[in-house]
Amino acid sequence: MANDESSVRVAVRIRPQTPAEILEGCGICARAGGPAGEGGIALGSERAFTFNYAFEPSVSQQEVYDTCVRKLVEAALDGYNATVLAYGQVSPYS
Repeated sequence: MANDESSVRVAVRIRPQTPAEILEGCGICARAGGPAGEGGIALGSERAFTFNYAFEPSVSQQEVYDTCVRKLVEAALDGYNATVLAYGQVSPYS
């Protein structure tokens, strides 16, 4: 779906666990499927969602930017309209 010519694309990055979550032994319930940056997200064994881009917690912010945002910024600098909206729970440890 990452090669779709739609003007709207959706990316998701699973946030890393916080130190408190790790100490409490919390499990990770979400996982990205497919190669890095492609595929969807699975929640447990019963729910799956498809996005244009999906990233595991181990993927760096730089890789997310390079994959999803860099071309939009370059296009905006060339005079095209571009919007990047970041939404959702964040971790200070990412």
